[in-house]
Amino acid sequence: MSKPNHKFFVEKKSWSFIKDELLQCYLLPYFQKLMCTRCPITYVDCFVGAGRFDDGNDGSPLIALKSIKKSLEQTKISNPDIQSYFIEMNHFEQLNENLKEYRGFNVFKGKFEDQIGQILRLSARRNLFLYIDPYGIKELEFDFLSSLGKGNFNTVEILLNFNSVAFLRTAFAALGVNFKNEDDFRYLEEYDTSLPKSFEKTANKVAGGEYWKKIIEDYYNGKYDFYGAEERFVAEYCKKLREHYRYVLNMPIRVKVGHSPKYRMIHVTNHPDGLILMADNMLRREKKMRELQRGKQISLFEDKPDVNLEKTLYDYLSQFSVFKNLKSTLADFFCTYGVVGLKDIIMILKKFEKQGQIFVERKPSVTDKGKPTKFWEEKGKQTVRLKWNI
Repeated sequence: MSKPNHKFFVEKKSWSFIKDELLQCYLLPYFQKLMCTRCPITYVDCFVGAGRFDDGNDGSPLIALKSIKKSLEQTKISNPDIQSYFIEMNHFEQLNENLKEYRGFNVFKGKFEDQIGQILRLSARRNLFLYIDPYGIKELEFDFLSSLGKGNFNTVEILLNFNSVAFLRTAFAALGVNFKNEDDFRYLEEYDTSLPKSFEKTANKVAGGEYWKKIIEDYYNGKYDFYGAEERFVAEYCKKLREHYRYVLNMPIRVKVGHSPKYRMIHVTNHPDGLILMADNMLRREKKMRELQRGKQISLFEDKPDVNLEKTLYDYLSQFSVFKNLKSTLADFFCTYGVVGLKDIIMILKKFEKQGQIFVERKPSVTDKGKPTKFWEEKGKQTVRLKWNI
């Protein structure tokens, strides 16, 4: 198990604010939407920590409990059922003290791998949301993540802090490969990067295969710099996840522009609504951080390369010879090309429709006054389907 890491909770760093805002801004609409299904919800924070930083800022457990409380206060659904579970070994007493103002949660003391099975058994046939934010990499066995998609749950969503940089640094050391720039690893101070026994076996379990070895080999042979190796590793990891889940989206969080990510936030879901909501959430977090730190010339996110969005959409949509729902179209696009502004996409789709490049099928097709509908949003009984005009 990872080291206690008491120093991590002394002060909440800027990257932790972004990570926690990503969670907070997703949870409230998530709870509100899922409550409408009247199917019970289980929320699990798998590596909780102390619950609150020494400087007074909330940690993820308090963020979740406040989101649950607000959701329950706002809903008109009768007797909604939201259960929350927190797993912690090193800061158990402090966690209970910090959460004492709230009710309706369960704290499990011990290792994640020892406690999660019992929680999952209690969560059968419920909507399951897992927030997984470990100190290191050893606990993140791929088979566990993939098995959730086959479990006896109504829905499954995962928000995962994946430290791809720590994985690669440990892989370099295990395989005797010298990394070329120590600055690539300057932001790993609070993570457990100790070298486990039988690293290759452990790494295969974490990565879900041996593909990482070829990436290390290509780095050693100069095919990639570290930035490129990390990008490829994350792309392959997300590709593996998509063998088990429909939608996987990742966001790099950087402490300084031009440096490798501190970590990756990876969102996993089978539902386009969730993916689109998270994509918008990620974009908003990026814009906020750029605005906050513009004067300091620091960014937590990589600069977006110049992308011809209209051409990318053209190439993407021209593959569709049959009608496809708008939501699934958008969700697949984000998974393939990354997060871009939804308004920008809709503007281009309107242009394609006007030029006759796409067919758009809307229901209802006419307004109450008998005029053709023009909406680009699927809500309530409104649906939008589109295909390429071959």
